[in-house]
Amino acid sequence: MVPAAAWWRIEGWPTAGEWQAFGSVGTLLVAAVAAGFAWRQVNEARALRREQAQPYVAAYLDVNNEVDFSFMTFVIKNFGQTAAHDIRISIDPPMKRAWGKVANPEPLDVASTITTLVPRQEWKTLFDWAPHRLAAKLYDVYKVKIQYKDSHGKEMAAATFTIDWNQYRTMRKIGVKTTHDIGKAVQDIDKTLKKWTQGASGPLSVHVRDGDARDKREAEEFARGYREHQEATQRESEVETSNELTDSWSSAISTGVATDPDDSATNNTGR
Repeated sequence: MVPAAAWWRIEGWPTAGEWQAFGSVGTLLVAAVAAGFAWRQVNEARALRREQAQPYVAAYLDVNNEVDFSFMTFVIKNFGQTAAHDIRISIDPPMKRAWGKVANPEPLDVASTITTLVPRQEWKTLFDWAPHRLAAKLYDVYKVKIQYKDSHGKEMAAATFTIDWNQYRTMRKIGVKTTHDIGKAVQDIDKTLKKWTQGASGPLSVHVRDGDARDKREAEEFARGYREHQEATQRESEVETSNELTDSWSSAISTGVATDPDDSATNNTGR
């Protein structure tokens, strides 16, 4: 007779204990896979943090918008999050610039070594001025190799950057005023102010007046002139009247005949 507890068993199947053992092994395998995945994530995060904390020194050309769009600047800058030390720079071919010396371009004095560049710190110098560089026909492409160490003294992988001035040939400037233009305007104002003098002589003189007082004085002078004109006109009229009366009486005395119309009418009535 088959025991009641085992009636469901199929011949050849694992027992309950064996099933339990299989479950434990499966749980262990899942835990092992999860642990391996977590370990991988931790390592990747650690590598990412290590990479983000490293210095990163690069070389490039930059447009000098503060002074003039045609001026180019050669820059070596640390874009990393920590300081870079013992920075060594080599350039092939050696750089030259023609600014002010088109006939005899001068070597670009780039530092061969830089002791330290902290994060976001840069070393830069004038590369060239576009019109003179075009006239001098210098090299346009340079290879800049940079080697440096991190803050722990570990040698970082060397990097080579291509400096190609050709990409800036077709750039065009937009007329935008910057702080440099403000500075130039202030200098011009300063030069103009220095020419001011207190007297009437000199290239630029300043004359100060009280506008209200002058307007009042001009109004008084106009009123006085108007009164004088009226008085002169009245005097001339009185003189002309007096002269006419004098001439009339003189004529009457010499001829014995009154010239006044009223007098003539009176004499005719009397006769």
